[in-house]
Amino acid sequence: MFVLTALAVAAATSCLALAHAQPADQSPLASSPSFAPFDRASGLDSAGIRPDMVYYGFRRSMPMTVDLGPPVAPADTNSNALPRRAEIVLYDSGSIPPFREIARAPLQPMWADPAVRGHHGSELIKIDFNEMFPALWTASDPAVMLAQLEIDGVGRGSPLVIQPLLAPIRAPRVDRGGMPIFVEPDNRRRTFSGVRVWTAKHAVMDTTLGTMVFALHPEHAPNTVWHFISLIRDGFYTDIPVHRVASLMGRAEPDIVQAGDPLGSGLGGPGYTIDLEPSKLPHEFGVMSLARAADPNSNGSQFFVCLNREGTRSLDGKYTSFGRLIRGEDVLLAIAKSPVGADERPLSPPIIRRMWLADAPPRGSEPPPAKDPFAPAPGR
Repeated sequence: MFVLTALAVAAATSCLALAHAQPADQSPLASSPSFAPFDRASGLDSAGIRPDMVYYGFRRSMPMTVDLGPPVAPADTNSNALPRRAEIVLYDSGSIPPFREIARAPLQPMWADPAVRGHHGSELIKIDFNEMFPALWTASDPAVMLAQLEIDGVGRGSPLVIQPLLAPIRAPRVDRGGMPIFVEPDNRRRTFSGVRVWTAKHAVMDTTLGTMVFALHPEHAPNTVWHFISLIRDGFYTDIPVHRVASLMGRAEPDIVQAGDPLGSGLGGPGYTIDLEPSKLPHEFGVMSLARAADPNSNGSQFFVCLNREGTRSLDGKYTSFGRLIRGEDVLLAIAKSPVGADERPLSPPIIRRMWLADAPPRGSEPPPAKDPFAPAPGR
């Protein structure tokens, strides 16, 4: 048992007050049974791991706050709260299949006491993630990891995304077929300077035709996911038109819908670009990918969502795919039916009224990807 001094209690309470004072993610999914338990804004279940910082240096201390949720009351009201087995499970995206469990460890409090309570009566513990998982820094080929809190064997709260900070793999040019030529730095492993840590998120898109929800996949393109999260969090995607509904194969049926340009002309963006990032997420129905110009490193705020596999297969490796539709297939199909002119621009463009972030569910309980309603049946 770790006992808090009065000063430590005051410091912990102050930090928690500041954390709760920050704007919470706004989510209309709080009324949805499949999302409500994992939405901190709803107050239904506060349990989870909260990184104290976004960036942690190589082999440095990694302070984080673990919220165990409210104590479990025993049947006998005269007894103390029931003990619980709390662990953090680490998953590796570099494994096959991806996100295989590679380690787990019981909580090792730094200085906090489970008696410390948050605003909802939760038990709060401060940990040093580095002390619990020192092998985090010894991987021969560092890759994105997920850290999931488990209480009595059940995942609680959103997993943490742990991205190694490495020299980027860049594509300075493309070949004659338009395929980017990626060049991996010789010293990539030696540049492992730390990690970036954030809570896994879903992107919620409210349009004039309905709402869509996308799961983001940092295991395929972590820098792109972080870039997209930043744009959403800072309000970029507000009153943005869907400016393109296009066929890539010269057919009557469209293959993609494109948005992300405040001008609606296809020329606008956030005022900066990011490099193309290699991704192995195949382009198929519901997959979200960053749009770009001929320069492979001209990625900005524009993105497209695929409507089928047949017409977008050729985009694999050429564009950074990073998200997948998990809810709102009917909305995507409604946008795809928008009448367009000769320039592939909708005559009456659907509007993205705004986008926001919702906490992802615990590892292992993610909603399945949206299915292409027109895809051939398996085996046919």
